[in-house]
Amino acid sequence: MWRPPALSATAVIALALFGVALGVYVSALPPSITWSNAAADSAELATAVKTWGVAHPPGYPTYILAGKLFTLLPAGDTAFRLNVMSAVFGAGAVAVTFLVGVRLTAMVSRGRTVARSGGADNGPSDEAAPAGWLIRYFPAALAALTLAFAPIAWGQSTVAEVYALNALLVAVIAYLLLAWYDDLRNPDSRATLARPLAAAFLLGLGLGNHFTLAIAVVPLAAAVLWRMRKRATASWGFMALALAVGLAVYIYLPISASRNPPINWGDPVRWSGFVWEVSGTPYRSYVFGIDRALWDDRLGDWAKQMVDQFQGVGVVLALVGAWRLWRWDRVIAGAAALSFLALSAYATFYATFDSFVFLIPNLIIGVLAIAVGSSYVLFDLLAPMARRAGYRTWLREIVLVAAVALLAVMPITSAARNWGNQDLSNDVAARDYGRQVFATVEPDAIVLAATDQRLFPLWYQRYVADAGSEVIVVARNLLQFDWYVDSLRRRHPGLVPAGLSGDFATVLLGFAAEHVGKRPVYSTFIDDILNRSYLLVPVGPVFKVEPIDTGL
Repeated sequence: MWRPPALSATAVIALALFGVALGVYVSALPPSITWSNAAADSAELATAVKTWGVAHPPGYPTYILAGKLFTLLPAGDTAFRLNVMSAVFGAGAVAVTFLVGVRLTAMVSRGRTVARSGGADNGPSDEAAPAGWLIRYFPAALAALTLAFAPIAWGQSTVAEVYALNALLVAVIAYLLLAWYDDLRNPDSRATLARPLAAAFLLGLGLGNHFTLAIAVVPLAAAVLWRMRKRATASWGFMALALAVGLAVYIYLPISASRNPPINWGDPVRWSGFVWEVSGTPYRSYVFGIDRALWDDRLGDWAKQMVDQFQGVGVVLALVGAWRLWRWDRVIAGAAALSFLALSAYATFYATFDSFVFLIPNLIIGVLAIAVGSSYVLFDLLAPMARRAGYRTWLREIVLVAAVALLAVMPITSAARNWGNQDLSNDVAARDYGRQVFATVEPDAIVLAATDQRLFPLWYQRYVADAGSEVIVVARNLLQFDWYVDSLRRRHPGLVPAGLSGDFATVLLGFAAEHVGKRPVYSTFIDDILNRSYLLVPVGPVFKVEPIDTGL
């Protein structure tokens, strides 16, 4: 009779950490779409998932395909199911970070090893229990829980956004690369191509989710390949092929666009639209787009974010860990530092208010440094000091356990302090906004919507929550793009008058002239351009566009 293989202690602890993180995240999920935690895009992403659409650049095909699987869950609406997906991916990142921490601390600490096959146990450490278990598992568990309750990582693990999946991919790729590096350095191991090929494939696939994955893991991959260049040259071509196979996920975009879905940014069925979409053309100006006068403020915000995520003790441990990593392997440590600095610069000087979410891979780098730092402080400094002081074995263990308990307060404090801000279980503002607008306007109305916070919930209401509605939601700011006008014409013949062209103001006023007075037209805000020629009358949460009565 077949019996499942026994789980190692490493696997059991990883599963326990996954369960703790998942339980906390699920208890804090919003019931649907949300504006909280920098998740204004959640409604658009959920709509794209539901309709097999093309989300805003670069399209996020990996997220959309993964989201399709989670929409099969028999609970809540589409957005809630994607919130659950983020919770699962965020908890997965916590568990895999633990595995990376176990592997890394064993690699750094001479004489302390884990099995060469995926971090499994080889039995008890040569240290006396319980000190042996503490040496092997506590630093990595501390790192994982610090990540779990860091406000940014926690916040992105409860909303329908791409960053929890990005965190999981960063952790998995880091584990695969470090495990391969460890295997290649050990002449007794049987290193295979499975790990580097899997890492390359996941990198390609992950670039279909968020490109900051490359900033986070490519330096590490380059460092490992450089270190192992004499032993790993035969695998370079296979890794390039695996990367290309992962990147093939972008084929989804033209296939989806060919169906003319309601969310179809760039209309990437055309080559020009595909390049526009994948390259993120409309957002290029945001990169290092912060005004020079604001640099000091943004740098101050970055420093505050780092302290908020790791707390003061965590920052000190991370610095100790970075120093210890540098002493162990300067190439690997330098790669980690390069990723950390590059991501910090990108997030700090990106011209949006919510760019701090790009820092999540930095949190993984930081907590791994905490794992190495806490291992060094506890077991390379404190334990030898207790031994030299002549403490008996049982007393040395009591000292270590007390120190461990003191450090364990760090993630517990973070969880308690941030719970109130992270609990979104009653957050229905974004969902209710869409419902209120549709309850206000006539069944045949046109709603000109601007800004992500207003447009995306209306898209969700129209194409997911109330798919049978005849209301037409027009993305006001996208009328400047030919691909969007063409898409509207295909979906709603006669909606956009033939020959309408010119600058944005001309197109917007021409569109309004075609419909105002003939059917209800609304705007989500006081539009300065429309206000020149029309009255904007407040009606509930929107403004009705009315002709100006000249009295003639």
